[in-house]
Amino acid sequence: MIKSLIFGIDVFVRPETNVKVTVYDGKTIPYEDGTFDTIIIIDVLHHTDDPNLIVAEMARVSSKYVIVKDHLKSGLISYLKLCIMDYVGNAHYHVRLPYNYQSKKQWETIFKNNNFKIVEWHEHLNLYKGLFHLLFDCDLHFITYAPLVYSKEVPLKKNGGPTLQPCH
Repeated sequence: MIKSLIFGIDVFVRPETNVKVTVYDGKTIPYEDGTFDTIIIIDVLHHTDDPNLIVAEMARVSSKYVIVKDHLKSGLISYLKLCIMDYVGNAHYHVRLPYNYQSKKQWETIFKNNNFKIVEWHEHLNLYKGLFHLLFDCDLHFITYAPLVYSKEVPLKKNGGPTLQPCH
C-alpha cells in the first residue's frame, strides 16, 4: 500500500474528499516545522483575516517551496469584481467571506516578510472563456512560485524548482 504524499487542511472538511484532509483552526497548521517540501495553496488566503499569519505558518511547515494561487486587487473595480466572484462562488457553501484581497505590492511584502523569494509570478491566467474572461480574468488572479530563503547567506539555486508555464 502506497501512502499518499498529498495532504489537505481546512477549517471545514467536506464529507467527501479525494485526499486526506485534516481540520485545523485557521491559524496554526497542525504539522511540525519543516514537515513538507512544498506547499500549494489555491484561493485560500483572501478568506483569512491575516494572510501574513498563514504565509508565516507555511514558512514554518515548508522546508523548500510554496506555490500560491490567489486573487489580486488593483483598485476599486477589481475589488468589486472579486467580491462578486467570491460571493457567487462561495456563499452557498457557507465559506467565510472577509473579502481580504491584496495588491501585488502587498503580496510581495507578505512573501518577503516570511522569507520567501518570488522567482516566478504570473497574472492573466486565462481561467475563463468568452465574456467571463473579460469580466473576471484579466488582472484578478496570480500564481507564484517562491522558494524559502533561510538567510541572506544562503543563495538560491538556479533552476532550483519547477518552472511554471507562461500564461497567454
